[in-house]
Amino acid sequence: MEPTYQHDCEACIFMGTWTGPNQALGQENALFDLYVCPCETTLGTCCIARFGNDGPEYASMSLTAELWDASLAAIHGPRQSMYHCYIPALCEVWRRWKEKQEAS
Repeated sequence: MEPTYQHDCEACIFMGTWTGPNQALGQENALFDLYVCPCETTLGTCCIARFGNDGPEYASMSLTAELWDASLAAIHGPRQSMYHCYIPALCEVWRRWKEKQEAS
């Protein structure tokens, strides 16, 4: 399977595509390319859900357990960020990454 959208990070690991809601764009069946980026930043490994070719057409979140929990708490808290729109796609990246790690 090949990615649908252009993605310029060579470190990212393509995890396949996924169809699901993109509430930010008002789409019920949006197509996402799913990636894991093992970047060495303060966020650690990140999950990425790309929904277009333009640079900013993606959402990302840390896969580090503590940051993941904090991010979800922030998203569902009183000051929800725009990322709550992408939670289904980001959770799918996380699920696939966990399966891949458990299989190896």
